[in-house]
Amino acid sequence: MWHDIVPVNKPEKHAKLFKSKNTFNRLLNLIELSKKHRKFVIVITCVLAIGLVTLIVYRLSVNNTNDNQKLTSIDSSIKDTGFPTVLPAGKTIDDFGGWKRVSPVGSELVVAYADKIDDIAIRVSQQPLPDKFLVDTQKGIANLAQDFGATEKITISGNQIYIGTSSNGPQSVIFTKKNLLVLIKSDSKVSDDSWAKYINSLN
Repeated sequence: MWHDIVPVNKPEKHAKLFKSKNTFNRLLNLIELSKKHRKFVIVITCVLAIGLVTLIVYRLSVNNTNDNQKLTSIDSSIKDTGFPTVLPAGKTIDDFGGWKRVSPVGSELVVAYADKIDDIAIRVSQQPLPDKFLVDTQKGIANLAQDFGATEKITISGNQIYIGTSSNGPQSVIFTKKNLLVLIKSDSKVSDDSWAKYINSLN
């Protein structure tokens, strides 16, 4: 007597097919869901992008502020230097817009003012003569001048003045006066006579 033989693996195939259909349906559902919420996803993405840009701009603005604060602290106005200074005869520091600090905060104070010689812009900085220059001032100034490349030397009222001239014109002048170390920088070459006249006027 014959009986129908049902293969044992057929139900498994149907089960797999059923599972695959479920998986396919889930994918379709996800696709439909993504279509429905596409605007939402776009909005969220835009919000995140704007937030990231805002953060970057904020960090850059903080860095710029810190840089500006550093620059201001190095070139800030000084009302009282705390030591005697020299200026051209008949002038006060107010005529030059006030003293400017040109040394880093925390170091020895060096102040400067801007002026002109023969319509050439100059910047005159000064500070108390450092202790190491007090023993042999002329030698100390000569060594410093050499470091600056100020190899030309002229004598003004018995005082040794050292001048350095760069290849494109600007000059550096180093000397001491009234126990001050004075450094003058010019935007272009100044004649020796004009240097002598200006330095003589400092008191």
